[in-house]
This record gives sequence, C-alpha cells and structure tokens, in this order.
Amino acid sequence: MKTKYNIIFPVILGLCFFQCQPSAGFDLRHENIIGTHYTSSTWAPSFWSNFDTNEIYDDFNEIKANGFNTIILVVPWVGFQSSITPVAYHEEYFQLLDRMCRISRELGLNIVLRVGYVHEMGVKSNPGYVERMINVLTDEKILDAWLNYLDRINKTVDNYDNFLFGFLTWEDFFFLDFFHYNLETRKYLSLKTGYQDYLKQYKLRDISDIYGENFSSYTEIPVPAYKTPGVKLFYEFWDNFLITLFEKSKNHFPRLSMEVRVDCDPSEKDSEYICHKKVFDLGGKADITVIYYNPAWGSANNGDQITADEAAARFQRLIEWVGESTGNLIFIDQFNFVDNTPGFEHNTKIIPGQVPEFINKSAPVINNGTIGYSLWSMKDVRANYIINNSFERDNQGWQIKNGQLTLGKDNKVHRVRLEDKGELKQHIIIAIPEWGVSSIDREQLFFKFLFKAKSAEGEQPADLKIKISDNKGNSIFQGNTAISGNSFTTIAFDKVPVFLDGLLSIENSGGNVVLDEFELYYRDQENGIYDISGNPKSFCGNIIQLNQYLAAGKKIAEYYTGKNAGEAIDGLYDDGWAAGQVSGIVLTASNNRDFIVETFVPDSWQKYNNKITLMINDVVIGSANISPGYNKLHFAVKTGNEPKESVSFKIIADKVYLPSHFNADSRDKRKLSFILVGAGFKK
Repeated sequence: MKTKYNIIFPVILGLCFFQCQPSAGFDLRHENIIGTHYTSSTWAPSFWSNFDTNEIYDDFNEIKANGFNTIILVVPWVGFQSSITPVAYHEEYFQLLDRMCRISRELGLNIVLRVGYVHEMGVKSNPGYVERMINVLTDEKILDAWLNYLDRINKTVDNYDNFLFGFLTWEDFFFLDFFHYNLETRKYLSLKTGYQDYLKQYKLRDISDIYGENFSSYTEIPVPAYKTPGVKLFYEFWDNFLITLFEKSKNHFPRLSMEVRVDCDPSEKDSEYICHKKVFDLGGKADITVIYYNPAWGSANNGDQITADEAAARFQRLIEWVGESTGNLIFIDQFNFVDNTPGFEHNTKIIPGQVPEFINKSAPVINNGTIGYSLWSMKDVRANYIINNSFERDNQGWQIKNGQLTLGKDNKVHRVRLEDKGELKQHIIIAIPEWGVSSIDREQLFFKFLFKAKSAEGEQPADLKIKISDNKGNSIFQGNTAISGNSFTTIAFDKVPVFLDGLLSIENSGGNVVLDEFELYYRDQENGIYDISGNPKSFCGNIIQLNQYLAAGKKIAEYYTGKNAGEAIDGLYDDGWAAGQVSGIVLTASNNRDFIVETFVPDSWQKYNNKITLMINDVVIGSANISPGYNKLHFAVKTGNEPKESVSFKIIADKVYLPSHFNADSRDKRKLSFILVGAGFKK
C-alpha cells in the first residue's frame, strides 16, 4: 500500500491492528473488502419492491462461493422515507434491511450501505427525489427529514457487527444535468440549490465579467449553460455543496464516507478541464474516501479501445492521483471494467479479449493502493420497470379486479389468479422529466414485455388482452394471447413502444388463469461476471482469482519501519498498548505540517475517557480527547518546530487504567492508556 505517513515504527506495531476495526472481526487496514452490490435478480431502482426474500440465503451463499466477503446495499431516501411533512417511513423496507443484515451476519458477509440512493419505484414518495435533492441545504424541513432518515438507517444497522460503513455519492446529488436546461429553469435551480447565496462572497461585477453578462442582482444569476465561462463557479459551488452536506450528514451517521467524483469536467475551453480534488479528503472529516473506476478515466473517449497495459497504467495513476489529495483509505465501490450504460457508447473501452489480462494486472493495484473493491453486480441484471413483479410485496403497485393473490404449492412463491372478466393493472412511470427530456431514445428503442401464465388447475382455456395506454387514455400498445395448460408458459412481446408514463392492464376472459414474473425492459445491465442466464463470462475466473489474491494478500504496515525500527520507539507493549507515554522518531514531510495520531480503545470500555498531548522536539503542539473506538487526531505543527529530516515526538496520556476496570474477568494487570495505531506527518 502507498505509505500515507512517514514514520519509523517497530514491526511489532502491526500486531495491534486486529483490534483496530470499525466492526468486530474485520480490519480495514489489513483485510480487503471484496464486494458486490446486491440487487437480487433485478436492478437497483426496482430492487426493494421486487426481490424475493426466499432467495436471500441462496444468493448470499453464491456470493460467498465466488470469493466475495461483502455486499453493498443501496438504501434510497425516497421509498424508505415516503413523506417529509410529516416524516413518514415505509416500515417494510426497514424490516427487509434488518433481515438482510441479520442473514449476512449469519453467513459471514459484511455489509456496506449506499445511503441516499436516488431511484426507488415501489413506494410513492412525496416530494419526489428531484425536489428533495435541490432543496436539501436550503429548505429546513427537507434537511431535517434527510437527517432523520440518516438517523433511522444508522439505528437499524449500527448494532450489527458486520456493518462496515455507509457512503453518500455525488451521483445521487447530480447537478451536472442542470447546465442543459432552459434559462428560466436554470435561474430557478440557482435559487433553490443555494447557488445564488453562495456567489454573494464574490462581487457582482466580477461574476458578470466571468459570465460575460451584466447582472444587476444576484437573483438574476442562473446556473450557467454547458461549457460557458460560468461553469467553473458552479463546479466550485457543487464541490462545496457536497462537502457541506457530507459534514452535516456525518453527525447523524458516524461511519459515513462519500464517493467522490474522480472524472474531470469540461470548461468553456476544449483543452481545459475542471477537477474535483478539493472534495477527495472529505473536509478532513472521514477516514475512507470512496471512488469508482471505468476505463473512460483519463482516456480519449472517442469510441476507441485500449490495451490491458494501457488500462492498468491509468488505473494505477487514478489511485495515486486520488492519494495525492488525501491520506484517507481508498475504496472502489464500482469497479466497472466493462459497462454498457446507454448514452456512453463513445467511452473508451478495454479491448474485449484483453479484459481478463487487465483484471490480472489490477490485483496488485487494488491490494497495495486501496482497501478493496466492489462490482456493481455479480450477475447481469434486467432493467425491469414493473413494480413488485412477482407479488413478493403482496399487491403493492397493482390493482386487482376479480382476482386474488395466491401461494404456490411450496407456500412461498406468490402469484395472482384472475377469474373470468378479471383485470390486473399497474401505473408505470419510466422517467419523470421534471427538468428536461428523458434520456431514452424512443425512436430507436423498444421495450420487451414478458410474463408467465398458465390455466388454473381444472380450468378451461382463457384469452388475455394486454393494453398499455398513456395518461390521456390513448393506446400505446395492444396484444392478445391464449392461455391453456397447467404448466407455466412465458408470454413475450418484443416490439412495445418506449413510453414515459403509461397504464398497463391485463384483462382475462374465459377460465381462471395464474400469472407471475412480469418484466418490462429495454436492456440488460452487463456489469456482472455472469450473464443474464447465469453463464460465466470470459473474465469470470479472473475475478475469482482476484478475490482469492485479495483475501490472501494482507496489507503491509502503512508506516516506514526504518533500519533501527526496534530501537526507534519507547512505551509500547508488544501488542501495541501504551502505558501512558509513547516516544519515538518520525520522518518529516516537506510540504505538510499535519501530524496524525491514530489510537484505538476497545468499544467495550464504555466509561473510558482520556486526553493525549502531543509534543514535537519537547514543544507542546496540542491536546485532544480520545474515546472508545478508533480515533484519528490531527495536530497542526508550525514551521520551524522540526528539523529537516526527522523529529522526536512524545504522546502523553492523562490517565491509565487497569483493564479489569472495564472487564471484571480480565487478568491483565498492566496500567494502560490506549493502543497506538500509528503516528506521523501526513504526506
């Protein structure tokens, strides 16, 4: 791993790390997260309304069998919190989240949460996500609702010892689309997001000069249009928005990180790009920075393909580039070495035949430069727009006339039974173009509509009439099919016009029929190592080998050991505990005066309280409180307090304790203060 602090430390310090962890049994500094997002057999926007709870055990065991040790769950703000005035929640989703945490713990899998996810189709939420997103820092009621949501999610997962951390992401506060809206909408967004207030730190005439327009009031300033001179101001505001939101959020979700935007964005000049490096350190308020990877990073993105060597070199550079702006641990939440996201067909891709080689070359990059990675999905999934497609959430999303829900012979699988003149309906919203048009190209794409049907036992054949109409009642699609026989048959319609807002209805005439497993989609997401049918892809074995490598390849200590490491520090027992005072020698960092002290105290020492004082070359630098758990403390060292190459330091604790003070069964008679995880100047 890239060294984050320059330090001369005894090798024995590494022995304490098994205790320095955010959750029992897993050490982020010496164990890799080997993860995959879990959305069952569907995609993330419809996950919470569609997945079958009976499949969780099998799915999680399959994830483990492929060498993964962690699952990431998307936890949408909408859906989970169905209303903000008053605050109200969809309790079933919390029950499902709790169940998955419990089962994952039972099976030995860790949990990471992406909180604040944008998309959730199953529960009608008021207001929708767009209104929440743009007002979250300017509307007190919406901000309070957001923080209440974080409190509730944190309370649900915090007691699970397999919960590692949660993270926000810039993607869920996606302001980049704002550049493309009309002028009046951009003015409205400028007001609502707080952009106009942010600009008041600058003189109006200076903003006018940058925009190339004459503004007489801050209320006239819109979000700039795409690739105009004002975009640099808006990117600056957006970066500040994300840090502010993160800092407020972390107060309510202590184990919180954020996925930062590692892509640089175009300015008004084609040759100049605006990067977001100021966000990478998360304001110094976190220990983990989350990033993503795609071969498009640092590439030409003109429809070209690159070799495995080129991709691996850029991947290495990405990790180093992020590390230059933060001493945080780095986690890759989306390792998207293949991607078929619509609208990004021009992005640079790895030559298909060289993807396995790239994965092999990525192993040491991940192991040495990060705390692990996650796939977006282990299996390709279908982008299904049907809510509650297999009736696992009872009749949520459906209207049923002359019919009822039934259970299969196993008393687990839910289905719907329609009688003669029975009807099944669902209102389907593909996209809500509140600020612009949908990205779906409706002239080039078609939906496929599938479902399974059979005659109920002992019933006569029946006819089904399928209709999709728009919100004005105009017909979008019609189809008919005859149903006979007591075995399920897949009914498929391939040329269903793409629509944004429609009413699906299925009318039955004749004998009773049983229906299940509805799908309406126009593509499969191809980020998995298994295809939609469960067949391994050409690089599947390479990912499994990568997982085995990362599981075995424990990280080396994050500090320099020095030639005389064993003599360079005093005051530590062999297991890393300090007996009240620690002293040693550390190398200096030429461009940084931020001295880091990392300590750990067992979470079970609940009544523990202490303070440490840092001295550099016998000069007191400062003091800070430490508490149970992991503590990362920053001390500003003034220039001139240290010689050119190294300094002596002391860390002095106010108090020492007998372990039996916190654990009556302890036979440890030592007087202890804290475990020293690490110390030194931040690079």
